[in-house]
Amino acid sequence: VSIWNKSKFGGFQAEVKLSGVKVLCFKSSQYMNVCGSSVGAFCNYYKINPSSLCVLQDDIDLTQLQLSTLLGAGFTA
Repeated sequence: VSIWNKSKFGGFQAEVKLSGVKVLCFKSSQYMNVCGSSVGAFCNYYKINPSSLCVLQDDIDLTQLQLSTLLGAGFTA
């Protein structure tokens, strides 16, 4: 059974609990370079502040099971 449900924002969304805290997840079905509109619509609807976002993406340059983090990155105008 999948936790992902089709979203009206151009992707799929799920709600999970981690250590008792509700976490909203959104997986855009758009390409990375144009997914900002669907992510923005999702955040606006749920009143999510950009500083509360955790963005995950594939990176072909990372080896399997390797994780890279970047804190403090923001939106560009």
